[in-house]
Amino acid sequence: MDKKEIRKQMISRRDAIKESERVELSARIAERLFAMNEYKNAGTVLSYASFRSEVATDEINRRIIADGKKLYLPKTYVKEGILRFFLVTDLEADMVSGAMGIMEPREEADRLYAGKKHGQGGETNDAGTERVPVDGEPEEGTLVIMPGVAFDTYGNRMGYGGGFYDRFLAQNAELREHTVMLAYCAQKADRLPTEVTDIRPKLILTEEGVL
Repeated sequence: MDKKEIRKQMISRRDAIKESERVELSARIAERLFAMNEYKNAGTVLSYASFRSEVATDEINRRIIADGKKLYLPKTYVKEGILRFFLVTDLEADMVSGAMGIMEPREEADRLYAGKKHGQGGETNDAGTERVPVDGEPEEGTLVIMPGVAFDTYGNRMGYGGGFYDRFLAQNAELREHTVMLAYCAQKADRLPTEVTDIRPKLILTEEGVL
Protein backbone atom coordinates (compact mmCIF):
# COMPACT_ATOMS: atom_id res chain seq x y z
CA MET A 1 0.00 0.00 0.00
CA ASP A 2 1.46 3.39 -0.97
CA LYS A 3 1.47 6.53 1.17
CA LYS A 4 -1.57 8.01 -0.51
CA GLU A 5 -3.68 4.95 0.26
CA ILE A 6 -2.38 4.75 3.84
CA ARG A 7 -3.28 8.40 4.42
CA LYS A 8 -6.75 7.87 3.04
CA GLN A 9 -7.27 4.80 5.20
CA MET A 10 -5.92 6.40 8.38
CA ILE A 11 -7.91 9.61 7.98
CA SER A 12 -11.05 7.53 7.44
CA ARG A 13 -10.22 5.53 10.56
CA ARG A 14 -9.72 8.73 12.56
CA ASP A 15 -12.89 10.32 11.17
CA ALA A 16 -14.84 7.22 12.20
CA ILE A 17 -14.21 7.89 15.89
CA LYS A 18 -17.39 9.39 17.34
CA GLU A 19 -17.08 13.06 18.19
CA SER A 20 -17.92 12.44 21.85
CA GLU A 21 -15.19 9.81 22.03
CA ARG A 22 -12.67 12.12 20.32
CA VAL A 23 -13.41 14.76 22.97
CA GLU A 24 -12.75 12.23 25.73
CA LEU A 25 -9.61 10.84 24.10
CA SER A 26 -8.24 14.32 23.43
CA ALA A 27 -8.75 15.22 27.09
CA ARG A 28 -6.85 12.12 28.17
CA ILE A 29 -4.01 12.94 25.79
CA ALA A 30 -3.91 16.52 27.09
CA GLU A 31 -3.65 15.37 30.70
CA ARG A 32 -0.77 13.05 29.80
CA LEU A 33 0.94 15.91 28.01
CA PHE A 34 0.64 18.27 30.97
CA ALA A 35 2.12 15.61 33.27
CA MET A 36 5.24 15.18 31.13
CA ASN A 37 8.51 16.77 32.21
CA GLU A 38 9.02 17.81 28.60
CA TYR A 39 5.98 20.05 28.95
CA LYS A 40 6.65 21.21 32.50
CA ASN A 41 10.21 22.25 31.64
CA ALA A 42 9.31 24.10 28.45
CA GLY A 43 9.11 27.88 28.50
CA THR A 44 8.07 27.98 24.85
CA VAL A 45 5.66 25.63 23.06
CA LEU A 46 5.18 25.37 19.31
CA SER A 47 1.74 23.81 19.04
CA TYR A 48 -0.92 23.63 16.29
CA ALA A 49 -4.55 24.54 15.77
CA SER A 50 -6.40 21.24 15.39
CA PHE A 51 -8.53 20.63 12.30
CA ARG A 52 -11.45 18.27 11.77
CA SER A 53 -10.78 14.93 13.54
CA GLU A 54 -7.23 15.63 14.75
CA VAL A 55 -6.45 15.42 18.45
CA ALA A 56 -8.10 18.59 19.73
CA THR A 57 -5.71 21.33 20.85
CA ASP A 58 -8.01 24.25 21.78
CA GLU A 59 -7.85 23.48 25.50
CA ILE A 60 -4.18 22.50 25.27
CA ASN A 61 -3.34 25.87 23.74
CA ARG A 62 -5.39 27.72 26.34
CA ARG A 63 -3.58 25.85 29.09
CA ILE A 64 -0.18 26.69 27.58
CA ILE A 65 -1.03 30.39 27.76
CA ALA A 66 -2.54 30.04 31.25
CA ASP A 67 0.63 28.30 32.46
CA GLY A 68 2.65 31.36 31.47
CA LYS A 69 4.44 29.71 28.58
CA LYS A 70 4.99 31.31 25.18
CA LEU A 71 2.62 29.77 22.64
CA TYR A 72 3.51 29.78 18.94
CA LEU A 73 1.19 28.42 16.26
CA PRO A 74 2.00 27.66 12.60
CA LYS A 75 1.08 29.55 9.47
CA THR A 76 1.39 27.51 6.26
CA TYR A 77 3.00 29.08 3.20
CA VAL A 78 1.83 26.64 0.55
CA LYS A 79 3.70 28.12 -2.43
CA GLU A 80 6.96 28.29 -0.50
CA GLY A 81 6.38 24.89 1.09
CA ILE A 82 7.24 26.07 4.59
CA LEU A 83 5.79 26.71 8.03
CA ARG A 84 6.41 29.80 10.10
CA PHE A 85 5.35 30.01 13.74
CA PHE A 86 3.97 33.20 15.31
CA LEU A 87 3.41 34.11 18.94
CA VAL A 88 -0.22 33.87 20.06
CA THR A 89 -1.41 35.45 23.29
CA ASP A 90 -5.15 35.48 22.54
CA LEU A 91 -6.68 32.51 20.73
CA GLU A 92 -9.53 34.64 19.38
CA ALA A 93 -7.94 37.97 18.54
CA ASP A 94 -4.68 36.58 17.15
CA MET A 95 -6.15 33.93 14.83
CA VAL A 96 -7.64 34.03 11.32
CA SER A 97 -8.82 31.41 8.81
CA GLY A 98 -5.87 30.30 6.67
CA ALA A 99 -4.83 27.55 4.27
CA MET A 100 -7.52 24.88 3.81
CA GLY A 101 -9.69 26.64 6.36
CA ILE A 102 -7.33 25.88 9.23
CA MET A 103 -7.08 28.61 11.86
CA GLU A 104 -3.69 30.33 11.70
CA PRO A 105 -1.99 33.17 13.57
CA ARG A 106 -1.81 36.66 12.12
CA GLU A 107 1.41 37.33 10.26
CA GLU A 108 3.37 39.82 12.34
CA ALA A 109 7.16 40.07 11.97
CA ASP A 110 7.74 40.95 15.61
CA ARG A 111 5.94 37.76 16.67
CA LEU A 112 7.84 35.35 14.41
CA TYR A 113 9.54 32.37 16.03
CA ALA A 114 13.11 32.62 14.75
CA GLY A 115 14.58 29.47 16.27
CA LYS A 116 18.05 29.33 17.74
CA LYS A 117 19.80 32.65 17.32
CA HIS A 118 23.02 32.82 15.32
CA GLY A 119 24.73 36.19 15.51
CA GLN A 120 22.92 39.24 14.14
CA GLY A 121 19.58 39.40 12.35
CA GLY A 122 19.00 39.42 8.64
CA GLU A 123 20.59 36.07 7.82
CA THR A 124 18.71 33.35 5.97
CA ASN A 125 18.08 29.69 6.65
CA ASP A 126 18.55 26.77 4.26
CA ALA A 127 15.26 27.54 2.51
CA GLY A 128 16.39 31.09 1.80
CA THR A 129 13.81 32.64 4.12
CA GLU A 130 14.87 35.27 6.59
CA ARG A 131 15.39 34.26 10.21
CA VAL A 132 14.32 37.22 12.32
CA PRO A 133 15.72 36.93 15.86
CA VAL A 134 13.21 37.53 18.62
CA ASP A 135 14.67 39.31 21.62
CA GLY A 136 14.78 37.05 24.64
CA GLU A 137 13.74 33.93 22.71
CA PRO A 138 15.17 30.92 24.60
CA GLU A 139 17.52 28.58 22.79
CA GLU A 140 16.43 25.73 25.02
CA GLY A 141 13.25 24.80 26.85
CA THR A 142 11.18 24.69 23.65
CA LEU A 143 8.68 21.90 22.97
CA VAL A 144 7.17 21.19 19.54
CA ILE A 145 3.71 19.58 19.50
CA MET A 146 2.93 18.04 16.10
CA PRO A 147 -0.19 16.67 14.41
CA GLY A 148 -0.08 13.72 12.04
CA VAL A 149 -2.07 11.20 10.05
CA ALA A 150 -0.42 8.00 11.28
CA PHE A 151 2.47 6.53 13.26
CA ASP A 152 3.99 3.09 13.58
CA THR A 153 5.64 0.78 16.11
CA TYR A 154 9.08 2.12 15.16
CA GLY A 155 8.22 5.73 15.96
CA ASN A 156 7.77 6.89 12.38
CA ARG A 157 5.26 9.64 11.67
CA MET A 158 3.22 10.21 8.53
CA GLY A 159 1.93 13.72 7.86
CA TYR A 160 -0.34 14.99 5.14
CA GLY A 161 2.22 14.74 2.37
CA GLY A 162 3.44 18.33 2.17
CA GLY A 163 6.63 17.76 4.16
CA PHE A 164 6.12 21.03 6.07
CA TYR A 165 7.21 19.74 9.48
CA ASP A 166 10.12 17.77 8.03
CA ARG A 167 11.46 20.92 6.39
CA PHE A 168 10.89 23.02 9.48
CA LEU A 169 12.78 20.55 11.67
CA ALA A 170 15.54 20.19 9.09
CA GLN A 171 16.01 23.97 9.29
CA ASN A 172 15.75 24.00 13.10
CA ALA A 173 17.72 20.90 14.01
CA GLU A 174 18.02 21.95 17.67
CA LEU A 175 14.29 21.22 18.07
CA ARG A 176 14.33 17.61 16.83
CA GLU A 177 14.92 16.17 20.30
CA HIS A 178 12.02 18.21 21.68
CA THR A 179 9.14 17.01 19.50
CA VAL A 180 5.98 15.15 20.45
CA MET A 181 3.28 13.97 18.07
CA LEU A 182 -0.30 13.77 19.37
CA ALA A 183 -2.38 10.90 18.00
CA TYR A 184 -5.13 8.44 18.79
CA CYS A 185 -4.23 4.77 19.12
CA ALA A 186 -6.48 4.17 16.11
CA GLN A 187 -3.87 5.94 13.96
CA LYS A 188 -1.22 3.30 14.59
CA ALA A 189 0.13 1.21 11.71
CA ASP A 190 2.45 -1.80 11.86
CA ARG A 191 5.05 -0.16 9.67
CA LEU A 192 4.95 2.98 7.55
CA PRO A 193 6.94 3.55 4.35
CA THR A 194 9.62 6.16 5.00
CA GLU A 195 11.97 8.43 3.06
CA VAL A 196 15.34 9.88 3.99
CA THR A 197 13.78 13.33 4.47
CA ASP A 198 11.28 12.05 7.06
CA ILE A 199 12.08 13.16 10.61
CA ARG A 200 10.74 11.06 13.47
CA PRO A 201 9.20 12.84 16.45
CA LYS A 202 11.08 12.20 19.67
CA LEU A 203 7.87 11.03 21.34
CA ILE A 204 4.41 9.94 20.20
CA LEU A 205 1.68 10.55 22.75
CA THR A 206 -1.65 8.74 22.63
CA GLU A 207 -4.52 8.20 25.08
CA GLU A 208 -2.76 5.03 26.25
CA GLY A 209 0.73 6.41 26.83
CA VAL A 210 4.00 7.39 25.20
CA LEU A 211 5.84 5.61 22.40
